[in-house]
Amino acid sequence: MTFSNHKKKSEDNTEELTPSPYRTSPTWAMESFFIDIYSLLVHRIKGLGLSLSDFWQWDTWTTSKMYCMELELIDEEDKALNDDEDSKQDSEEMKDLYEEMWGEDV
Repeated sequence: MTFSNHKKKSEDNTEELTPSPYRTSPTWAMESFFIDIYSLLVHRIKGLGLSLSDFWQWDTWTTSKMYCMELELIDEEDKALNDDEDSKQDSEEMKDLYEEMWGEDV
């Protein structure tokens, strides 16, 4: 039986479920998660040059370490971006110029 012709009924047998890789095997869900990790790593680390075959050969410690490091970098970048936006304030000179150009009631 292949994935495409595998049909399942819902738990209460009222409807036929659409085939999905997530319903075929827990292994598929895990592999899907690892492909997401691979995609994140190769898109974020341009010089990595890692093929999917090479990625599958990595041990789980290397994969986990690289993934966690990238997540930490993403958090730091997000925090730095948000800090920059929060720290932006209009200078008094700009406020004065605005009032001079547009008046106080604009």
